[in-house]
Amino acid sequence: TLVDDFFANPTSSLVTVRCWPWQREGKVVLLGDAAHAIVPFFGQGMNAAFEDVVALSNLLAANADQRAALEQFERERKLNADAIADMALENFVEMRDLSGRPEFQLKKKYEQTIHATFPDRVSPRYNLVSFSTVPYVEARKRGEHLDAIIANVQRRMPAGITTDSPTWRDIVLRLAREELDLPTPAEAIRLLNRENEHSWIDISPR
Repeated sequence: TLVDDFFANPTSSLVTVRCWPWQREGKVVLLGDAAHAIVPFFGQGMNAAFEDVVALSNLLAANADQRAALEQFERERKLNADAIADMALENFVEMRDLSGRPEFQLKKKYEQTIHATFPDRVSPRYNLVSFSTVPYVEARKRGEHLDAIIANVQRRMPAGITTDSPTWRDIVLRLAREELDLPTPAEAIRLLNRENEHSWIDISPR
């Protein structure tokens, strides 16, 4: 009866809940979907609720004043809830419209190349949201930072250099290093040698 069931049941709506305040007089508090339901396109709805539980538990344990704890909870979590709500909507557009486009796939190649070489300096937003405990606000900020670096690297690429060119990766990493204000490998070695110039190594017997 799949066809009959499909047409007999109404189509539900996907909603984003943005409300305020989340607590009232320090006595009751909303969390999870009650406070910040989001569309499912980042797969973070339940995770955001679990983060609420951890944050609320920590604040209640650290603060004897329940009202102060609940007020701090809503202030801190509201920012992150709004951030993941926005990113979930953006991820829907990305999956629906962008992921099949050549320019989007090219940007992803830049992103993966830069991140693989400088993982301690930059991370894609998706990695931070899905595979880390970095707060959503920070994940979004760092994702935007990487997007800006990629845009500048693409803008500065010499004409005629494509991803098939044998020098493409080296040029991308050189430009990314400049955007990140990092020394070149040769400069890093010179700096290390300069730091060790006057250091002592104790090789005396015990």
